[in-house]
Amino acid sequence: MVLKTPPAFAICNSNVLNHILGPAHPQSITSLPCRSRAHDHRLHSRRSSRCYATIQDGSKLAPTGTSKSLAWPTCKNPTPYDIFAIPKSAPYTKARFAQLVKLYHPDTHAASPLDALPAQARLERYRLVVLANYILSCPDKRRAYDSWGAGWHPADIGKEDNRDIHDMYREADRAWRRTPGNAGMNATWEDWEQWHNRGNEKQQPLFMSNASFAALVLAALAVGTVVQTTRMDSNSAIIVEQRQIQEANISEALRRQGAAVAGKGREERIERFLRERENLNYDFTPAKLDARHGSNNK
Repeated sequence: MVLKTPPAFAICNSNVLNHILGPAHPQSITSLPCRSRAHDHRLHSRRSSRCYATIQDGSKLAPTGTSKSLAWPTCKNPTPYDIFAIPKSAPYTKARFAQLVKLYHPDTHAASPLDALPAQARLERYRLVVLANYILSCPDKRRAYDSWGAGWHPADIGKEDNRDIHDMYREADRAWRRTPGNAGMNATWEDWEQWHNRGNEKQQPLFMSNASFAALVLAALAVGTVVQTTRMDSNSAIIVEQRQIQEANISEALRRQGAAVAGKGREERIERFLRERENLNYDFTPAKLDARHGSNNK
């Protein structure tokens, strides 16, 4: 029967034999006991045997929220908005695209949550992720996809369309004009009337409510009142100014008349009065009287 001795006990026995069989020499004060030497030997063997760390279960370390947020759409033919889980009106960001590319890339390590997914399905999902990013990252291509679904071709639809975006716009416009019931061929107002009445529903007259009509009348009255008040103030100022000018002219005429008559005799005043009367009644000029008086003096 062979007895197994522990490593520490074997090392201690070997040390004892060395002390007994070896040459006699004084023991050093700094020498360690056999138990500490065995512990150091065990630590050294453990460090030398373990060179790298291994992950036993990668699925336990992966966060559960990420796998839920990166779930593939359940519909048969997902759209780019379904793949990236964003609304149609939301701006596009590439954060989810980067996560999906890391998840479905063909060169991804086999130890991933998608081990049960076939390689062909995984490659097809990767192609759809790249194509969805290609469409949503370009505003023109995104607008074309939103209008006519241009550029999106899942596996169930068929071959990839490599036409130019402008040709696709033209073909879509021609197809729209050929569809019955569209407004592409309307030229006159009769055509538009027939197009509006295509459902045998005539346009009903639109009436204003009583409250809206009363508010409109009050607003018109308020505007008219303000305009008339402003006009009255301006006209009153003009009339007052004209009256002041007329009074100033009358005062100036009276002053000149008083200055002309001052210091003259009775005959001269009578002659001046007659001259002004003739000038007013018969449109005479003072030059005629002056000429007549000059001839009489001769």
